[in-house]
Amino acid sequence: MQVWRSPPDQPAWARPLLLLVTALAALAYSWHVGSTIEIYYAAGVRSMAQNWHNFVYGAFDPAGTVTVDKLPGALWVQALSVRLFGFHVWSIMLPRRWRAR
Repeated sequence: MQVWRSPPDQPAWARPLLLLVTALAALAYSWHVGSTIEIYYAAGVRSMAQNWHNFVYGAFDPAGTVTVDKLPGALWVQALSVRLFGFHVWSIMLPRRWRAR
């Protein structure tokens, strides 16, 4: 089965057009993905991803003595994403893009 071909009961242009619109939407959606990142919270997420103590308490610094000004649960999903995928803008922004607005 070829992904870019439409099923027999649909017009031949339907699937390629759908894939084109999907690709354009993904490009437009991710164009400025790193422009809205807060450096302060990104540092906190990185610290929380490195150590379970920091994760539970929302610690900003690697020593676990200073916490961020939010509840720790607000950054847990992002910290788990960084722990899973590594520290990168995309791994921080991915959970923020998927949550309900």
